[in-house]
Amino acid sequence: MKTEYGLKEHLPYDELVSRDKEYVDRICNDEQFAYTFLHDKCRPLISNILWTMFGNDADYDDLVNDLYIHLKKPGADGEYWHNLRTFDYKTSLFDWIKTVAVRLFYTPNSEVFEIPQDIIESGLAEQIILEISIAKYRKFMWLYYIEQASKEDIISKIGIEEGEYSKLSRQAVKSFKSCVKGRFPDYYDLIFTQKSDGDTIPIEEVNTSKISQKPTNIMAKIDVERYLASMPNDRYRQVLKSYFLEGLTPDEIAKELDVNVDNVYNLKLRGLDQIRDIIIFSGEIENIGRYISKVSNDRNHEILHSIFLKKMSYELIASNMGLSESAFKKAKKSAIDELRRIIFKS
Repeated sequence: MKTEYGLKEHLPYDELVSRDKEYVDRICNDEQFAYTFLHDKCRPLISNILWTMFGNDADYDDLVNDLYIHLKKPGADGEYWHNLRTFDYKTSLFDWIKTVAVRLFYTPNSEVFEIPQDIIESGLAEQIILEISIAKYRKFMWLYYIEQASKEDIISKIGIEEGEYSKLSRQAVKSFKSCVKGRFPDYYDLIFTQKSDGDTIPIEEVNTSKISQKPTNIMAKIDVERYLASMPNDRYRQVLKSYFLEGLTPDEIAKELDVNVDNVYNLKLRGLDQIRDIIIFSGEIENIGRYISKVSNDRNHEILHSIFLKKMSYELIASNMGLSESAFKKAKKSAIDELRRIIFKS
């Protein structure tokens, strides 16, 4: 009887609901269990989905991380695991996760990727590509859409095998799409349009004749290592460098650090939060006031407005708000956490 992987559920309904409520509660309150649940307990289920959708040309860990982030996203109240909490127990948790995963991983054939001329000429396309966090995807998008490099040149410059090209192109466009949706939502409909006949346009056949031919070295301005070097936690820096710059898998990183994979995932999440905070305080977030205006908590809004717009010292802010040093540190952390979620949509 298969009851653990959503393939077949034969438990009585009351037992099924009780088990799934226990799972949901542990996922929402135990980060390590959440990773173990999705990466281990759900592996047969999700592997089957990925094999059906992508054959053997899928990166399990990357796609499951997408699922993890999707389920963990906070709601309007700031509470994490908002999407998971929508589970209504009308079916098994595994079957529900299967449905969510299929919808998340599947890209409708009618959706076509295109970069309009005005977005190219304005420099927005370059800006979006530079926001892609994974170096290999960022480089692919730049070479293909900005420099209009040939398939052979891309393979050579990125250092991949020919058989990896299609997988990389799919992942790069998906990463670009996620970046547009999260960081540049006003331009999403302009970039991702509908083709009238509903057919997919393969990436190799997308019309790039409109793309600017101007030479540029802007790729060199992507100073990811500068942000990494600014991180005060060596462990976080090592994990992020291995994962994003060196392209190592979580298993390879775990072996390199002599820790278990769950620790790698935890270090990665905490590291991402730390580097995002560094970016926020670097002053490189354009029009940060627009993001601060979306902060719902009044005290958080006041703290952020005082720090980033009024440029007040921490001591003066704490004094004006009647907070002790320790109370201000706690309030400041809460404010930065909310701002980070708004800016980075996670």
